[in-house]
Amino acid sequence: MNEIAAGPESDRPVLIVEDSDDDFESTREALQSIAEFNSPIHRAENGAEAVAYLERLKAGDESTVKPEPCLVLLDLNLPGLHGSKVLTAIKNDERTRHIPVVVFSNSQEFEDVNASYTGGANSFVSKPGSLDELVSTLRSFEKFWFKTCALPKLLN
Repeated sequence: MNEIAAGPESDRPVLIVEDSDDDFESTREALQSIAEFNSPIHRAENGAEAVAYLERLKAGDESTVKPEPCLVLLDLNLPGLHGSKVLTAIKNDERTRHIPVVVFSNSQEFEDVNASYTGGANSFVSKPGSLDELVSTLRSFEKFWFKTCALPKLLN
């Protein structure tokens, strides 16, 4: 029988797709302040960079590939390639569709929430307004994604 393990493999990063330096730094610092959170964090500053990162994974170029992310934290409102297009690129490819994607957006619009789930998002979380709320939200995020549910193992 195969064992199902909760939490990420320790060398697999969380990929944060976020164009705002302030939002990225706040998110990174909040995650790193959670004692139980020990995954590396990688950043893509826009949608095109996120898709390029995943394309390198799919190509299998060992010299330029960082480890496959255990989870993607995806902003929607990205310059250039919108987050919804990044979500489509991830979920429409058999080599990456197993990677859980959490849309983490300032939007609270019904249309964005529905479109994200229709596009294959595993969850949609609105960014909180204060640093304390951000830490609380990310603590819940960490508890659910890394302690409660089982994340997929590497497929390749």
